[in-house]
Amino acid sequence: METIYLRNNNYQWEKHEYEYISDIESLLNARNIKIGDRAKIGDRAKIGDGAKIGDGAEIGNWAEIGDEAKIGDRAKIGDYNAMFCINLYKYSSGSWIDKGVEYIQLGCFTRTRTEWENNFWNNPNEFPNNNSEKSNTRLRAYKVHCYFLDQLKLTPQTK
Repeated sequence: METIYLRNNNYQWEKHEYEYISDIESLLNARNIKIGDRAKIGDRAKIGDGAKIGDGAEIGNWAEIGDEAKIGDRAKIGDYNAMFCINLYKYSSGSWIDKGVEYIQLGCFTRTRTEWENNFWNNPNEFPNNNSEKSNTRLRAYKVHCYFLDQLKLTPQTK
């Protein structure tokens, strides 16, 4: 069961529980709530699994997007140069640039890119350097984040 809070005619929050979006479609339509192309969603918003957001949408800083979410072309997520993934390998992962420093987070390990380069195989109990599928999947996730960071450095940033 999911929960959404919507304001009533007196601008007071009302709790609505639903299993499928279709269960609350009439509530959303009555309030003219639509999420589509060029939609803007506030900071720290959480969007459920399987959500689809239209082209050009802007999503606030630190937003969380559920499994299998799809974001349209030219989408902008927050004001940070960041990418967060939940299914590149066993754990969530992310990469970002903060004040010129490149960071990569793989599972519970957040380190600078340089620290990763100097010691990638820092978790030998779970991910030994043994060419196993599990370890290679983690290495591929790391390489995806490195590629993302490299592309950020090639793209002029605008505010």
